[in-house]
Amino acid sequence: MQAWVERDGYTPDDIVLTSLTRAAAAVLAGRVPVPRENIATLHALAYRALGSPPIAEIGDLAAIWNREHASLPSWQIGAGTVDVDEDAGFAPPDAELGEQMRLYSLARNRLAPYGHPLWALTTAFAREWEAFKTETGSLDFTGMLEQAATFIDALPQPVLIVDEAQDLVPLQWVLARQWGARAERFLVAGDAGQQLYGFAGARPDDLLAPLDAAETVYHLAQSYRLPPAIAGHAERLLRRHSGPLTDGREYRPDTRRGEGLVRPLAATWRRPEAVVEAVQRRLADTPYEAGEGPTVMVLAACAYMLAPTVRALREAGVPFHNPMRRANGAWNPLGSVARHVEGKRSTARMVAAYAAGEPYGEWIDLLRADVFLLRSAKKLLAGDASADFDAVVRPEHRDALAAHDLGWLLGHLLAQYRGPAEYAASVVRRSGPEAITQPPRVVIGTGHSVKGGESRMVICYPDMSASGMNEAHASQEGADAAVRLAYVCWTRASEELVLCDAADPRGALW
Repeated sequence: MQAWVERDGYTPDDIVLTSLTRAAAAVLAGRVPVPRENIATLHALAYRALGSPPIAEIGDLAAIWNREHASLPSWQIGAGTVDVDEDAGFAPPDAELGEQMRLYSLARNRLAPYGHPLWALTTAFAREWEAFKTETGSLDFTGMLEQAATFIDALPQPVLIVDEAQDLVPLQWVLARQWGARAERFLVAGDAGQQLYGFAGARPDDLLAPLDAAETVYHLAQSYRLPPAIAGHAERLLRRHSGPLTDGREYRPDTRRGEGLVRPLAATWRRPEAVVEAVQRRLADTPYEAGEGPTVMVLAACAYMLAPTVRALREAGVPFHNPMRRANGAWNPLGSVARHVEGKRSTARMVAAYAAGEPYGEWIDLLRADVFLLRSAKKLLAGDASADFDAVVRPEHRDALAAHDLGWLLGHLLAQYRGPAEYAASVVRRSGPEAITQPPRVVIGTGHSVKGGESRMVICYPDMSASGMNEAHASQEGADAAVRLAYVCWTRASEELVLCDAADPRGALW
């Protein structure tokens, strides 16, 4: 890409980079000198190219659909707060999509021929869903790709780069090939060893299909993330794969940060206490640097396996998030980091403002009415920092409130703020109010959710779901998928890889 700019006269504005997932797009945005708006998922590019149409799977439209079909649980859609930058529409089974929507989206993303069982399983749902979209003038996530492929011949920019291409599904390939054929430069990048979306129709053989025989094929021989210890461990894992993922491949590790470390940890997803201790030690040993990516990732194959870790991190007051899955409230208990940084309203920010000693302000809204002498006290204090504090606060609360006592605050909260405020208070007590306005240094998620991302330290749970275990034991395809998922998890680590014990050794990824 740099050669195209320096040698061929293209500017950064001429280049569009697209990736399957938000995680990968975020990494690209931090590494390449291309305008942030030119880096997005393929769904997001399609959405913009179509003029930002209403999306039926989010917000009010999703809520209306769910109300109208409340008697049909499998017809419910759970993407109520997902935005259009998600890699949605063909999400894995643990995602917040209803079963009928998931199957219907799979049929379309796979370009399954009519008569395929996926169509037969979703006939009634599809009829109702398409009528709903027509009535509301909206699209769904898959429809964005279908419409863009039908009506948008090319992007305005002359250079298109598609990253993480090993996981593009057939419908995405149609759109990428169409846009790429009309671009002046078209680059496709991917790693067959990291292919995860086989369930949605992604095939490693498709990776080179859009390239003409006359085009140049480059093989990356140098890692820019993995130190020798982690690279070697990951490459040995890939040798268990039945396909030729490593044959003849030269892939030199990154030695800039030393040898790296791979180590075991006596913890399971059911008993994560040692994981939380390891996270805390690593955070203490690694100073915070503004603008740097996460320090620690805690990864599992399935979302439910992370629930005990989430509880333990909350109890310890460790801030964490998953910016690639913002709709998952359990993984983002402090809310949107962007909202905090921008100073926008959130429960966590109100708690931090109170703890930091900010006068009155919006944190007043956290408090119950019985703290005040006047009904209009909240409005008065929030709007006038010079208001007479003693005149509106009950005498027995004045000292604690003036001292910004967190314990007192938690005892006098309105009920709707209690859960989020208690966690935010534990974060503040551990790390100070500023921890609320910094992006959390800990990311928690599944391997699918962090695909394309990286972290200094990665802690992995090895267990598979029951269905994943059955598939891995029943077929070579299932066993290969397990290898690739483990490989993706391991290769997020740039300094240290920590491998936990299996809660059930019969269903371990490694």
